[in-house]
Amino acid sequence: MVWRIPLALLTPSNIESVLITLMANLAESAVVVDASWYEGGNQGKDFVAKRVTLTLTAQGTTANKIEAKTLGLVNINDCSALILSDNSKVYPAAPSADGTFLLIGAGASGAPADVTGTAKLLVRGPALAEY
Repeated sequence: MVWRIPLALLTPSNIESVLITLMANLAESAVVVDASWYEGGNQGKDFVAKRVTLTLTAQGTTANKIEAKTLGLVNINDCSALILSDNSKVYPAAPSADGTFLLIGAGASGAPADVTGTAKLLVRGPALAEY
């Protein structure tokens, strides 16, 4: 989708809100499960591990989320670092405090960052019933 916004409407005071409006959470169609398997938990094989490829279009922060449900999980218990598929960058990643979405780190600042590109990572958590 292409958004055409007249330049006269963009001012220093509103440009950030316009940019945030144009970004969004990761869509299910942008997730490919490369491999998955079940792992132990307190009750046996309670968790699913998934090696996924994500097509990111500026996701990774609290505003532009990579939600657990989009990855087929109830919540995210653990994850690996995020690696761009061309091996050019590695980003630290972690589940949000409540486990409902994934945060991507921006390096030394420790702040979450929106990332664009095709990336791979491993996520673990309880599977949604339909997956």
